[in-house]
Order: sequence, then structure tokens, then C-alpha cells
Amino acid sequence: MCETKQASPAGPNPDYVPPQTEDINWAAFNAGVEQGSAQTGDTLRATIKELREIISVKDAKVAGLGREIVDLKQTNTVLESRVASRDAHIKSQDIKILERGRENDVLRQTNTVLESRVASRDMRIKMQDNKIAQQDLSIRSLSQDNLDLRVASSSLDDMKRLISEVRAKNTDLEQRNRDLLSRVKYYSNGHYGSVDDAGGFQISVTNWVIDTFDANALYDKRERSFRFLEEAVELAQATRVLSPGDIFNTVHWVLNRPNGEVHGEIGGVMVTLAALSAAHGETMFACAREELQRIRSPGMSAKIRAKQKEKHALIRSWEPKESK
Repeated sequence: MCETKQASPAGPNPDYVPPQTEDINWAAFNAGVEQGSAQTGDTLRATIKELREIISVKDAKVAGLGREIVDLKQTNTVLESRVASRDAHIKSQDIKILERGRENDVLRQTNTVLESRVASRDMRIKMQDNKIAQQDLSIRSLSQDNLDLRVASSSLDDMKRLISEVRAKNTDLEQRNRDLLSRVKYYSNGHYGSVDDAGGFQISVTNWVIDTFDANALYDKRERSFRFLEEAVELAQATRVLSPGDIFNTVHWVLNRPNGEVHGEIGGVMVTLAALSAAHGETMFACAREELQRIRSPGMSAKIRAKQKEKHALIRSWEPKESK
């Protein structure tokens, strides 16, 4: 029991009544305080637990959002890489389109040049036709005059021999005329001798020989044989694997065999030339195109004619003399 006293207000107060003493149960009070504290602690712990659960859920959501952000960043990186690749591809296509446009311009210019050359070639063919006709008349006239002169001063046997020679020459001339007419017909059908195929390359070389020399040089079989033999020996010499003795022995061995046919031997030359080109890592028609371009270059025709004149004199010096 505890008594509490309350002081009287200052000064005398006749109506003042002192407070009554009250008994306080401190044990009950303390128990109530402890019970209230326990309830409050339980409430706080429950609240803290709920808050922790909420925080855990929020953390899980934040982690999920973090993973989504990482995935989005990776996806963005992939998309940026694809966009960069697409941009590079578009630039490459633009470059190809520009290059194709330049190629088309070059092709148009080349086509214009080729059309001009075709027109010039047609004009040359017409001029050659006129020359051929004039040469035919001159040859026939000379042959007739020559025949008349020889007949007048020769015996019957000489006349027969001369007639055979004239017939042989006329046959050769007729063959030349047929070949030239076939060439004219070939050109009239729109073929102008591309060097990308064997037939076109032969036509291109034929035109070059006629333009550089004349038709007689093209059909001089003895001269053409000498020129081919010269180039064949030079090619064998250029390989640096054959000695002069090997070359001479090969020529001697070939000459001691029966004569072949021109058609078959040309085929054999082309087959062995292709094999030789492969053995030396060369492309046969590429080499042929380069050589044709070289001899077609400006200033080469005059040099070749001068050099050929010396060779022509040497070849003629080897011809057998006619018996009188």
C-alpha cells in the first residue's frame, strides 16, 4: 500500500479537501503491461514476417525483371548485330549494283566499237570481193597468155605438161575462190570471228593474215608449212627440256615414216598442244588470244611484213630448182 499526498495550494484555502489515499495493485499492473507488450511483440513479429514475405516476393519479381532486362539486352545486341549485318549486306549490294552499272556501260561502249568494226569489216569484204574478181580475171588472162606462148614454142609433150599445170593451177584457184566465197557467206550471216571458240579464232587469224599480207600469203601452203614448223621448233626449244640433238633426231625419225593426212595431223597437233599447255600450266586459247592481240597492236603489221620478207627470201632459196 502506498499513500500519495497532494500539496495544498499556496495560501490558506478553507475549501480544500486533501485527496484520498488509493491502493494500487502493481503486480496486476505489471502483468497487464507484460501481456500488452507480448501481444504487441507478436503483432510486430507477425507484421515483420508479412513484410519479409512481401519483400521476398518483391525481390523475386525484381530478380525476374533483372533476368528479363538481361534477356532484352542480349536480344537487343543480337538485333543490333543483325541490323549491322543487314546494313553491310545492303552496302555490298549497292556496290555490286554500281559495278554492274559500270559493266553495262563498258559493254555498251564495247558493243558500239564492235558495230563500228563490223561495218568496217563489211566494207573490207566488199573491197576484197572486188579484188578477188579482178585477180581472177588477171590470172585467167595471164594463164591464157602464158599457155599461148608456151604452146607456140613447145612440143606436144610440153603442151600436155603445160595443160596439166594450168589445170592444176585453175583447180587451186577455184578452191581458193570457193573458200573465199564461203567466208563471205559466213560473214553475211552475221558471224564476225569471235576468239572465244576455235572456229572464230581461225577466222580471226585468217582475216589478220589477209589484212597484213594478202590472200596469196594465206593460201601459200609451202610458206604456211614453214611458218608452222618454225613456231613448233621454237615452242619445243622454249620448254628447255629438249636438246638440239633431240629435235634433229625427231625430225629425222618423222621424215623416215610414211606421210600422214593433213586433217588427222592437224587434230594430232591440237591434242598434243592442249596436253603440252596443261603440262606447263598454261591455257591454250588464252595464249592464242594474247598473241593475236599482240600482233594486232598498232605498228606491228609493218614490223611483221619486214621480218616476213626476210623469211620469204630464205624459204624461196630452199625451193628445188626446176629442170630445164
